[in-house]
Amino acid sequence: MNYLIIAVFLGPLAWRLFTNHKQGVCWAVFLLIALSANPVILSGGAMPNFSLQRLILMVLLIAAAKNHQLLQENHIVPLKSALVLYALVNLLPMIFTIDLMMSIKSYLSFTIEIVLFYFVIASSIDSREDARRIVFSCTAALLTVGIISLTERFTHFNPVDAFMPGYVRKPLYANDILSTFPHRILLGTAMAMGWPLALAFAQAEKARRWAWWIGIGVLLLSCYFSFSRGPWIAAMFAGVAMFLFAGSAVRRQTSMIVILIFIALVMRPGVWETLSASAHDTANTDSFKGQTYQYRWELWGIAWRKISQSATRILFGFGQGSTEVMTFETELSYTTETTTLWSWDNHYAATLFETGLVGLLSFAGLYGLFLFKILRSRISVAEEDKTLHVAIMAAMGVLLFMMTNVAIFAPQLNYLIWALIAAGLRLGSDDTKEAYADTAGY
Repeated sequence: MNYLIIAVFLGPLAWRLFTNHKQGVCWAVFLLIALSANPVILSGGAMPNFSLQRLILMVLLIAAAKNHQLLQENHIVPLKSALVLYALVNLLPMIFTIDLMMSIKSYLSFTIEIVLFYFVIASSIDSREDARRIVFSCTAALLTVGIISLTERFTHFNPVDAFMPGYVRKPLYANDILSTFPHRILLGTAMAMGWPLALAFAQAEKARRWAWWIGIGVLLLSCYFSFSRGPWIAAMFAGVAMFLFAGSAVRRQTSMIVILIFIALVMRPGVWETLSASAHDTANTDSFKGQTYQYRWELWGIAWRKISQSATRILFGFGQGSTEVMTFETELSYTTETTTLWSWDNHYAATLFETGLVGLLSFAGLYGLFLFKILRSRISVAEEDKTLHVAIMAAMGVLLFMMTNVAIFAPQLNYLIWALIAAGLRLGSDDTKEAYADTAGY
């Protein structure tokens, strides 16, 4: 059954990649973001398992190699040196890891999901039109995820539960809305990233504006039904960014969204009660929600205390994947009891624990550099693309904020953000090869 489902997706994708490569790349981006990681072909040993998404990426790489896409001079990858340097620096924590096999798997996963994927996508974008198509594919994928989440909310049917062999939902998540994502908070994060993109397309495609407004409603509702405070706050931040920087037309539209949300709160007081109760509980450290909020900040101190055992750990941490294999007890400031650390719901703190100061600084430097380049490229963005460019930055801001709330272990979010980064850089460049090359160095 695994192989049948894999063939259903990989067959048409491979055909399209080899008959119309650019359209095939858009298909691949859509599938990588919309699909779950299941089914999985187990590899064993040090190699990562072959999930459906990784098999899609392998087909994408083969097609790129056949087209000599990564080697031709006219296919320029912006800031490729920065990613190569980041990959090399992150080899160092593997030298001092406590679990070599786990670190190798984690390192290969990051290399596949970030470095190789970005290289293929960035080298396939030769024009601003290509960039728009990539962002459209990302947004369409998120809308598909949102439709599945709303279907799950109102019918309790999820196709991943029903049809994906090998997938067994954890009992803890039995009542959560997951759609195709492994965790409700990660689903909410994706929806918060998607709604400013849909708003940008609603502004650009006037003939289909009504459809995009339905899409905005789907994404915001799906974000709400994740029932997680972080994505709600991130969605509001994204709206503020669109209101301030996306132009007067979007400012009017975001004002309309605020009015519609206010009407919904009046008509459905239960929604307001849910939001206000969540805010009140977050501020109360005696409540469960308040403690989980405080816990995310406590992880910084826990990570620092653990790596402070030696200079080597301070610099390089315990190795990639160590958060998955190490368990220990710790004291939390908001309780007098010693408790077992149950999760790493702070991506930055987890990065510090796994890769030390060297890894955390390189991580911050990588995302900071790409964000700076996209911000700086705004001066070159065509007028018709300015709203979409702001939406990409808003989506990137959502993910960077959510990394304080959750570990980003859903590969869909890595594929999403790096596809958007590649498109954002291209939108902020001239259409000539020479001008585009100015943004390619590091």
